[in-house]
Amino acid sequence: MRTFISSLRVRLMILVTLALLPILGLILYIYQEERTQAIIEAQKNALNLAKMAAKDQGHIFEEARQLLLLMAQLPSVRNLDAVSCNQFMRDLIKQFPVYENLGLRHQAEIFSAVPFHLFINTTSQTGTGSYAP
Repeated sequence: MRTFISSLRVRLMILVTLALLPILGLILYIYQEERTQAIIEAQKNALNLAKMAAKDQGHIFEEARQLLLLMAQLPSVRNLDAVSCNQFMRDLIKQFPVYENLGLRHQAEIFSAVPFHLFINTTSQTGTGSYAP
């Protein structure tokens, strides 16, 4: 009586399987290494993108600061002339499309390139005040 392992076909299948195991292990190892490298590369790309965005944001903040310093020196802003101040801000918005709006608040007065349609809290630091459109 022949046993299951004594069959030539079974022995051949076992031999082929044992021969293929190192290849399968190598394939899995290469896959894992490529996956790890892809994750590292994606993290580097995300970090570089974040650094570029932070640098661009820093430039935008600096440009905004310079623009606000310039606006603070203008006579129409210093004198709180609503008509010329609003017109000046509208002109600036056309020249600097990166800004959605430019505005100035002095006590209860609000000057803006784009008119406000929302209620704005004009509460003072003491907690008294009102809401003004």
